[in-house]
Amino acid sequence: MAVVFESIIKSDSETGWCIELKDTMDGTSVICKDLDEYEIKIAEMGKRYAHQIDEVKWLQEANLHPSIIDEVRLAMSAFQEKYQEELMGK
Repeated sequence: MAVVFESIIKSDSETGWCIELKDTMDGTSVICKDLDEYEIKIAEMGKRYAHQIDEVKWLQEANLHPSIIDEVRLAMSAFQEKYQEELMGK
């Protein structure tokens, strides 16, 4: 059976946005206020499956303002760049 997680970008009154991370296998979910928290939570949830997550589906809340989507994309791009640099040992 494929392990699929859903990451749902939502608006948040405190921080502007958050990501609801949902394990579709057992229905559990957590709210992540930023990408650092998201990284920790997806690792914790992935332990149950020996970190063998087959897919992460990205979704967004209905009527989410485009500026929030852009902000999350920029944050994810910066996060990915930092991660790639760490992998390369720079």
